Amino acid sequence: MSALAFCHWLEEEKIIPESVTERFKLPRVEQEYIPTFTPDDVEKLFAACEDSTHSLTPSVRRALTARNRAILAIFFDTGIRLSELVGLRLCDVDKNLRLLIVHRKGNKWQQVPVSREGFKYLHDYLTKHRRSLAVLVGKEVARKDDAVFLSRMGEPITVSAVEKLFERLKKRTGIDGKRVSPHNCRRYMATTQLAMGRSPLDVQRQMGHTTLKMTNHYASLTVEHLQKSHEQFSPLRAKNTTNSDGLGTGYWDE
Repeated sequence: MSALAFCHWLEEEKIIPESVTERFKLPRVEQEYIPTFTPDDVEKLFAACEDSTHSLTPSVRRALTARNRAILAIFFDTGIRLSELVGLRLCDVDKNLRLLIVHRKGNKWQQVPVSREGFKYLHDYLTKHRRSLAVLVGKEVARKDDAVFLSRMGEPITVSAVEKLFERLKKRTGIDGKRVSPHNCRRYMATTQLAMGRSPLDVQRQMGHTTLKMTNHYASLTVEHLQKSHEQFSPLRAKNTTNSDGLGTGYWDE
């Protein structure tokens, strides 16, 4: 029996006259380590995006494949949340500046940049394939308030549909021992950028964190990164240096 449990028993049995456990300081529980993706995992996930549903037409299958890759690219490249991706409208995508207008927590809106590498998947889906899904519900003309990502039925994609997509990707890739989820894509973006030397302040804004404390949870999550950074900044290698000298265009029609 622990000391805390024993004191609780003494209190309940009225052996001691007053509570002493209120003054106890509980030990801090170490944050659970959640392994994130590797570059090899990312390649496997993109390779597993092809939709092979035989009951669908070839054009719809190609559209879903392009959509899946665009979803992965946006998650990995920008680190936005699942709810933020599902809520994207066509008017939230600026193709000239490669920006997303994202509805963040706290009812805030923020411009989130997308790299050229990440944006090419989204551009390919929007310009070549999205219409194949939209026409399934009779939407021949794309309007600015229409959803960016559509389901296999042509309706705006839901949180549940994206979660099921990641379940399928996990089965196809065989990635084991780690979560295959939109949030782990977000973790991969943050840990990779911090490890590559991007400013924590920039990563904080990219992720929509209100404080750097939240962003710091993603820093130095692996022993390998700690080893590399310690090797680089070892005090034994220090040298004496004291004397050394918006408005863009979108993807809607009207």
